[in-house]
Amino acid sequence: RLVVHDVEDGMTAVGVNTQIGYADTDNATRLAVLDRLAAAGVEWLRLDVGWVTLEEQSGQFVAWYLATLDFIVDAALTRNMQVLVVINGTPTWASPTTSGPPSTPGLASSFAQRLAGHFRDRVGAYETWNEPNNAAFWSGTLDQFATLHTEMASGIRAGDPAATVVLAGPAYCDREWVEQMLLRDLSGTFDALGVHPYMSPSNLPPSAPDQGGTNIWTMAHVAAIRTLQDAFDDTSPIWFTEFGWSSHTSSSPNNWEQGVSRSAQAKYLTRTLRLIESHWPYVSHVFWYVDRDRDDSGAQQNNYGLLTRAGRPKAAYLALRRR
Repeated sequence: RLVVHDVEDGMTAVGVNTQIGYADTDNATRLAVLDRLAAAGVEWLRLDVGWVTLEEQSGQFVAWYLATLDFIVDAALTRNMQVLVVINGTPTWASPTTSGPPSTPGLASSFAQRLAGHFRDRVGAYETWNEPNNAAFWSGTLDQFATLHTEMASGIRAGDPAATVVLAGPAYCDREWVEQMLLRDLSGTFDALGVHPYMSPSNLPPSAPDQGGTNIWTMAHVAAIRTLQDAFDDTSPIWFTEFGWSSHTSSSPNNWEQGVSRSAQAKYLTRTLRLIESHWPYVSHVFWYVDRDRDDSGAQQNNYGLLTRAGRPKAAYLALRRR
């Protein structure tokens, strides 16, 4: 396994979220995107793994999907990129909804152990869900999520003891949600704490101040999360498992749909890296959202990419390559 930066060496490991695992992407496109990311010096890939898709029937992994994941993981490793797998979506045989908790204890740990065992020594880290403070991804209670995380962490460590376990990153710098997890004695069940420090309004720069120390919609609020960790004697590094800005000029009344220019997108990416080095050295890994633009949603969701939908570099990609 590759040795990549940690919080101790003062360098920030840079990763990118990818959507090349989606079924509408062919292998040639997957390799082309990975080649672009490798050329920019990307060190990590955050890859969605849908539990709901991989285990459609209890105890059986879907062959085509597992083959797709194998292809992407192996291609990333060949290009000197480590992989962070984020698990999401409960199978319908285990829960009435994909955002709900499994109906039976042990299902999550069994799945996680088999997944980590399959990818042993190939996947470097696992994140135990995506944005569990967002009802679209998690509709269970805080207690139920703590149980899910604990089961998954146990399964991952049984399947691959060397893998890093990342506590699922909440949307925004949600200090209160993190506190609820720490109050449930989750310290020690994870090696890194995930956070998704998106801004609101979403066109604010990463340097926007955390007025009063209470604004979860600023990246600077990560300092409040670190203070919280200190109070619980939790020394785990923080990973920004998603962050980014969308490059578009469409108008919207919604704070979360405010775009920036392509040049501002690039500046905010590199400014984030500088802020981490100067102000938040406990953030050891960051994952830009996302690898390339989409064409299946609105302006905000479609334009976070480092690359255009056709795979051409945007200014943010060029800034990352030059860093």
